[in-house]
Amino acid sequence: MGVWRTMISRCTDPNNAQYHDYGGRGIKVHPEWLDFEKFYAAVRDRPAAGLTFDREDNDGNYEPGNVRWATWAAQTRNKRTNRMVVFNGWNRCVQDWANELGVTWHHLYRRHKRGMTWQEAIQDVIDHPPKVRGPYRQTNQNKRIICSRRPLHNPTEGVSGRFHASNNNKKKVMYDQTQARAGL
Repeated sequence: MGVWRTMISRCTDPNNAQYHDYGGRGIKVHPEWLDFEKFYAAVRDRPAAGLTFDREDNDGNYEPGNVRWATWAAQTRNKRTNRMVVFNGWNRCVQDWANELGVTWHHLYRRHKRGMTWQEAIQDVIDHPPKVRGPYRQTNQNKRIICSRRPLHNPTEGVSGRFHASNNNKKKVMYDQTQARAGL
């Protein structure tokens, strides 16, 4: 019932703190869904823990065919503030392109801020992969070393300096990180 109340309040109550993002933008609730029983019959319970109620078309109304139970990751990709970029026929947000390339979105953003188009920034990362620092890990998809997003708990842990993705450096990085974790 909490999802239903929140949906109704966001779309109909000007005193709701999020009204300007919903009702203030013209987002409406399907007339039948103003009755909880009819809403519940259409949507049912949350099918799994960790899912949130989401509109597939972010500019569309809360109505049959435009709502879903989505993961938090899927919902954060479905926001007005996301920058969508078409590259080689694929349309993705900047964060998804960064994930695909094995870099943070800052790598793409900095290039864009320097005057490149988003497509040029993506191509530049492909043509000139950035050297990475900090904790290292190897992805199974592209066998490229990328930065881990998990911050170090101990600033002295890890390896300083820059390494290219050669087998010797991978082994040295893994060896040094193992040594640091073991306190050797």
